[in-house]
Amino acid sequence: MTALANTRHEAFCFEYIKDRNATAAYKRAGYAPKSDNSAKSAGSRLLTNVKVRARIAAFEAEYSERVQSETLDMLRSLVAIVRADPSRICRPVRGACRYCHGAHYHYQWRTLREFDVAVYAWKGLPTDVRAMKGEPSNVGGFGYDATRAPHPDCPECNGLGLLRVHFTAYEDIPDHSRPLYRGVEVTKSGAMKVVMEDRAAALDKLARHLGFYDKKRRGLYEAPDGMTKLIMEMNRAGSKAPITSSLRQGARPDAIPPKSGARDRCENVYRLPDK
Repeated sequence: MTALANTRHEAFCFEYIKDRNATAAYKRAGYAPKSDNSAKSAGSRLLTNVKVRARIAAFEAEYSERVQSETLDMLRSLVAIVRADPSRICRPVRGACRYCHGAHYHYQWRTLREFDVAVYAWKGLPTDVRAMKGEPSNVGGFGYDATRAPHPDCPECNGLGLLRVHFTAYEDIPDHSRPLYRGVEVTKSGAMKVVMEDRAAALDKLARHLGFYDKKRRGLYEAPDGMTKLIMEMNRAGSKAPITSSLRQGARPDAIPPKSGARDRCENVYRLPDK
């Protein structure tokens, strides 16, 4: 619907849908009433105007459509956060320790430069400390790779290797996991901290929107789980009898007659064999 020719009528319609208060909308539309009573009377008269009512209905329909669209976008975002896999962003990985693949399981250096730096640092230590630590040795060789699998016979780590945290570069994060990613923080010590969305909070918002916490609506979403209830009943009764399903015998759930006692108190879906 096109805008009304009367600009104040158009403004009144727009202001009215904000709080559905005809008196306040009449004032905000640019009118200058002598009193609140006159504004109330004039606003009520405008609501009887056919064109004004039609324009208000058009505004409300447009607003409702926009709200529904924004709600769907919000729900899609929450679902994407809940379904995202955080392990595709950062995860612990196991790799070889320094002794796993060194010659005769001695300490293995990455490069010759790393070894030279260690020797230089050792020479700068006090004499008593140098004697206690001993000069670094390259008997284990070079080429340490933390991403290699641990050696099962390593005497230092017993084949368990070392755990380290692997961070996935942003461009390598799968699309389905990116909604979970918020950014990176650098701590005072210089360490990086990956910040993610709260999946539990997102799931809670979804549950509240769908009415999972509403006792009146909860039954619409809870699938009956007769087996779980049966196990709970058996635990309370202390029964160790085998479980059979009456459904496998061709009986309808609602056709199984109720029985007294703890053996058949599970909504008549599953029952124990008669002794």
